[in-house]
Amino acid sequence: MLLSEPVKVALPADITTRDLLNKRFLVPDVDTFYLCRVFDVSDLGKKHHLIKYEPVIQKGHEGLVHHMLLHKCSGVDRKYVGVNFDCYHSHNDQLRACSSTIVSWAVGGGEFYYPPEAGLPLGEVGDNDLLILETHYNNPGVRNDFVDNSGVRLHLTPTLRQYDAGILYSGVGVQDLQIIPPFDKEFESSGFCTAECLNKGLAAFPDGVNIIAVLLHGHLLTRKIRTRLIRNGTELEPLAVDDNYDFNFQDFRTFPKPRKLMSGDSLIVQCSYDSSKQTNVTYGGLATTDEMCLSFMIYYPRMPLEMCESIPMYNMVPRAESSSGRAVAAQFDFTSQSVRNHFKMLTSTTNHWAQCIGDNKYSHQVLPMLVPKVPYVEPPSTCSKTSSQPLTTPSPKSHPCQSPTPSEDFDFKEKLDSEGKYVLFWNNNKTHITFEIHVETKGYIGFGLSPNGKMYPADVIVGWVKDGVPHFKDRHTTGHSQPLVDASQDWHLLYAREDHCRTVMKVVRKLDTCDDQDYKITDDTVKIIYSYHPHDPVSDDVIPYHGAHRGIRSLLLLSKISPPTLETDAVTIDILNNHYHVPAADTTYSCRVFDLSYLQKKHHLVKFEVVVEKGHDVLVHHMVLYKCPGLSRDLINSPNYICHEDKSKEPCSKIVALWAVGGEAFYFPEEAGFPVAEPGDTELYIMETHYNNPERRADFVDNSGFRLTVTPTLRAHDAAIISVQSAVDKSQVIPPHQPNFVTTAYCNQSTLQQYLQEFPNGVKVIGVQQHAHLLGKAIKTRLIRGGVEQKPLADDRYYDFNYQDFRRANRTLKAGDSIIVECTYDSTGRDNITYGGYSTHEEMCISFIFYYPRSRLLNCQTKPLYDRFHTETKTHWWSYLSPLNGTFDALDWTKPSVVQKLKDSLQHDSFFYIYGHDSAQYNYTFGYPKDMLPTVPYTEPTNANCVV
Repeated sequence: MLLSEPVKVALPADITTRDLLNKRFLVPDVDTFYLCRVFDVSDLGKKHHLIKYEPVIQKGHEGLVHHMLLHKCSGVDRKYVGVNFDCYHSHNDQLRACSSTIVSWAVGGGEFYYPPEAGLPLGEVGDNDLLILETHYNNPGVRNDFVDNSGVRLHLTPTLRQYDAGILYSGVGVQDLQIIPPFDKEFESSGFCTAECLNKGLAAFPDGVNIIAVLLHGHLLTRKIRTRLIRNGTELEPLAVDDNYDFNFQDFRTFPKPRKLMSGDSLIVQCSYDSSKQTNVTYGGLATTDEMCLSFMIYYPRMPLEMCESIPMYNMVPRAESSSGRAVAAQFDFTSQSVRNHFKMLTSTTNHWAQCIGDNKYSHQVLPMLVPKVPYVEPPSTCSKTSSQPLTTPSPKSHPCQSPTPSEDFDFKEKLDSEGKYVLFWNNNKTHITFEIHVETKGYIGFGLSPNGKMYPADVIVGWVKDGVPHFKDRHTTGHSQPLVDASQDWHLLYAREDHCRTVMKVVRKLDTCDDQDYKITDDTVKIIYSYHPHDPVSDDVIPYHGAHRGIRSLLLLSKISPPTLETDAVTIDILNNHYHVPAADTTYSCRVFDLSYLQKKHHLVKFEVVVEKGHDVLVHHMVLYKCPGLSRDLINSPNYICHEDKSKEPCSKIVALWAVGGEAFYFPEEAGFPVAEPGDTELYIMETHYNNPERRADFVDNSGFRLTVTPTLRAHDAAIISVQSAVDKSQVIPPHQPNFVTTAYCNQSTLQQYLQEFPNGVKVIGVQQHAHLLGKAIKTRLIRGGVEQKPLADDRYYDFNYQDFRRANRTLKAGDSIIVECTYDSTGRDNITYGGYSTHEEMCISFIFYYPRSRLLNCQTKPLYDRFHTETKTHWWSYLSPLNGTFDALDWTKPSVVQKLKDSLQHDSFFYIYGHDSAQYNYTFGYPKDMLPTVPYTEPTNANCVV
């Protein structure tokens, strides 16, 4: 029984029923047979809505009829109405099942009701399609005496509901390239529906479609199925999960309220099989003894997409026949555990042939296995714990795991997984880094550094402790297979132990080992890949596959901010969104006004951090605290408002604190603090919260905000923030299909000369946070002095949207310097232009620079004017500020010449520079990019120790 059984809906008085039945069909004496029969409902005369259907199973045939699908097919001659045929082995091209499924039922299922607002359309004007009923007969006894009249009963109404409904099915393509080895208790197979396919279907639906029910389908070996939903790289709560799948009970799971499927989403249908009692390979196929992995989703409003699936290609396996799964499987001796482990890795990492069909149009592409950047984590149970007497006496060895205790004091610590089973400690100096890894396992642990978050190429170590003896090797990966041992062992084991709870390894290596098989550790965001296994390997040469015990975590290894000692009189102030009911919108910028004048005298802000309400980690994308003049004191503690709708109360340029997803607490150095509550200061504070709510949920009530730590004991210097950014509007243009498109923002020499000339020794940069949205792949904050480019203030070649933390710095910024911020974007997955804007689907390019002593400069903004794209003669300079999105939208961005014209414009046409200062005013000027470029570009110095 399911908790999500269909809700019965009252039927209208004008309801009619149609029984589509197999008329006394003599079932063949074969194990499996797929019967198709053609039906015509054109006599309905006008459009109707199908609002309920149910199976009609002939008495005594409950074990014979395994599942039924009703297809709506075009191109079938009406002369075939009433004809029976073999669905998948007909020699007549017109007589075969098609992909447009409108009814789905499987053994154990019952009646299905559409919700009151939707129905599936039939009998539309001009609709010449016929219906084909597909019936799967499962006849393992090979009987020849079954005469069957089963089918489906349709309940139709001419009173049309608000929405037309549809069915989308996804999963693994039904063919023998789905390979399930024998002797395996838990083998996973997955198929996916790509964002590109869903974009084709959802292009006309900016608010997405509503999924109301899901049916999961596998065969005899299937034990678990789930339909996973990924949005913007983040995995959301699954659409459907069945961890106790029953082949004999397959019914629709209906939702209490619809789930959203949006353009840009992707789906993974994941199945787990138990083949431990099989001695031969099981393939994907139509027979009950074959396997399937499918998910049928009923939704509204109807979109032009019917099928979206993928097929594993095993691109790393040579095979005799490119289309034959049997040729692939023949190359493996599945009696060997190590071979089965290796094949599991191949299956989980192979490329897929991804395909989709809609409106009789077919498209496909070859893609790597779909893996979300941020996997879904099941929220903890809210059930209260109750005490009870144990049923048995616990073993004295069964001690609970305590918090890990490192062997020395480490500056940094991170829990790499959500459960805290894998904990990393580390320290570094100018040449070396030391890691101590604590993992709750008595088997091996794996740890690696990757530029892209994938298994290869990666710098990996694997180690374990067996019978008190440590085993450890420096390795690298060249494919989705067991890591290879490095010729040069540059990771050095300092310490290893194992207890009843966990395995611990302490290792050290150089930041730059001069080894091509090792990862050079720099200021980049590093993708940590980690894994573990419950058992030790039998040898260094046979390491069992880690399975689901793996993960990816982005970290800054070299430039995280180490907490200094805080003043004893420091106090904390929480400024929070007070039970704010977040709108059911994809993106919301909510503002709330606060007053800190009650502090009565100047304080220094010495630390800030965010307080994110439990369960809202994905909802709260970033927050900024501004200090703004001219605000009415009536706004203090008044309800939240939408930030950019009213000019009189929108955020200003003076940033006090900021945070973005993945970030941690920011500590000012011991010699500086950000001033608040200065004498005569009447300015108020606006907290801006960016809510990212892609599912458009209406039940979020949020209390997140900032926690400020302030002290009346003033430090030596007042600190401040300068932001250097592209204007957040449609003047930022990123064309589609570009793997490395660059947006540039400038803070020019004259501006920094004007505002820093009062500091003959310059100002000290203490931290940088760089910010972009989903397309961002790299960000660099460049510094030019006297025409010579210096080492970047910050350089992240592997920017991660879900990990935006502060980079510590110890640099000097002087009068006459200039700053260039370069953001590199990957738009290969988009078919349309991406503009600058506040939504997560739009883009930004910003570098926030923390420094002291405080100057009057607040920000530098850059706005390209695209001179060559203005077709009309301009009489005033401000005419060039008018948006050109209409012009850009009309261009054909598939043409390289169009993209090159845009790049030329960004390199050679004029820019509008805007800079704001503490008088709440903006100044502006014009210029050209070429005048900002250094005469001597920066060249990263080579490591003299690496020169041969």
